[in-house]
Amino acid sequence: MEDNKLQRLLQKDSNRLKNAFKFLSDLQQGTITPIDSGIDHLNKVSLGGILPGTVTSIVARSGNGKSYTLGLIKNALLSDPDKDIKVLHFNFEMPLFQLVLLELKKALKKPFSDITSYPMSEEEKPIYRKIYNEYDDDRYHMIQDLLTPQEIYAVTKQFIQANKNTKNIVVFIDHIGIIKSTNAPSPIPETMELINQLKLEFPLQVSFILLGQMNREIEKRWTAKDGNRANYLPSSSDIYGSDILMQFSDIIMAQVLPRAVGMEGKYAAVSRNANPHLFDHFVPEEQSGKAKMVNLNAFNRIYYHYIKMRLDDGTIPRHYCSIINPEIEDTVKEQSYYETDPKEDELQF
Repeated sequence: MEDNKLQRLLQKDSNRLKNAFKFLSDLQQGTITPIDSGIDHLNKVSLGGILPGTVTSIVARSGNGKSYTLGLIKNALLSDPDKDIKVLHFNFEMPLFQLVLLELKKALKKPFSDITSYPMSEEEKPIYRKIYNEYDDDRYHMIQDLLTPQEIYAVTKQFIQANKNTKNIVVFIDHIGIIKSTNAPSPIPETMELINQLKLEFPLQVSFILLGQMNREIEKRWTAKDGNRANYLPSSSDIYGSDILMQFSDIIMAQVLPRAVGMEGKYAAVSRNANPHLFDHFVPEEQSGKAKMVNLNAFNRIYYHYIKMRLDDGTIPRHYCSIINPEIEDTVKEQSYYETDPKEDELQF
């Protein structure tokens, strides 16, 4: 280690402590406000919204809606044209043309074949213009070249430095399992270490939202014949690169769309007492088995499970649910055609 770096590390740095307390004071006084993610339960578990210096990981099996969720977050972050924010989006899976088609399908509620075969009507032109403007927003920058972890670090750092006067910078990576690997069996450890380095370098400005995959082990439980639905809930061991993601992520949210994985009736079993907020999603008690554990309805639902919350004081539920309409379900299904699983022989952590 160089002497000047060694001396710097051994010197007491009071500025970091002062900045931490100033950040807390600014939060208390409303000078700094969390960024609305557009998802109520994500805001709830993250102290009101996305905060600088945090890493949020969203994991799911292919076709369970994580890219759709990222789209909701993107639209929420950029919904106010006066918001002082920049979004850097590393999109390694889905071509921009398909992303645009999916947005049009959601907005127009029309089949893809109709959208691609017929010109837009006068009534539809404002919808096309709105979607065009969302992607053309000067605050949003997408990169689709497949990069190594070091290249992602270099690009992100330069982007932050070029926008040093911007209040908030949010970085999306979709998804971390298919980042271009260098010499390591998996790119995930190096990527997460470099993300953590960026978070420490720019703690009051940058936050990260990462998409990742769950492995196929959970599907074996979903298709098991023992019927123990308490085991259907995702856990940390179901995540690719689980140890390193658990270490560096502040929040890990797992998504399950039961119908996408062949569960048409009941999904998983949860504690009745711990999840009263899910009452409307319980299967009727006479079909639920033990009274303390209640089965969740699988029909037309998407479930969100928080596997990790770094600032968890035990007062926030870990399971949430939304009704998903057919148009959204079709969109999620289409997105799954472009999702890539990490290699099955990828090193697990």
